[in-house]
Amino acid sequence: MALFVPLDASYDQDPKVLDLDDERAELLFIRSLAYAKRHLTDGLVHRRALRQIAPCVADVEPEELAADLVRVGLWVEVERGWRIVAWLKRNPGSEEILTASTARELAHRRHHVKTGRPKEGCPYCFPAVENVQVNAHDAVPHCGAD
Repeated sequence: MALFVPLDASYDQDPKVLDLDDERAELLFIRSLAYAKRHLTDGLVHRRALRQIAPCVADVEPEELAADLVRVGLWVEVERGWRIVAWLKRNPGSEEILTASTARELAHRRHHVKTGRPKEGCPYCFPAVENVQVNAHDAVPHCGAD
């Protein structure tokens, strides 16, 4: 199942984004959107995940970038990490995503598997074949990589 994160084309003109002290915090914010959607956290960025999604830079700690996001109001600090402000205002909750996905899979089983009639266009009967291609992130060295 493909998941997408809405990102307003003019997000870079948002006063909160413009008020960031470090532009690398903007990258962390965008990565946090993808993280939250990929893991269906309802906008929670777990403390343990911060170093994995933060830009790999030697002169700033990920916690400093997180503090910058909190300062401008894009994130709020919570017990387990940080919450992306207004996440559920712009994204469906994880329960809604899982329920819709489960419903589609059950319908597939009921109408295609049990009857033995696969249907053209059904993503479960005929999963899309991914094209092998080099992504931009493949060319960027990762922290700790030799």
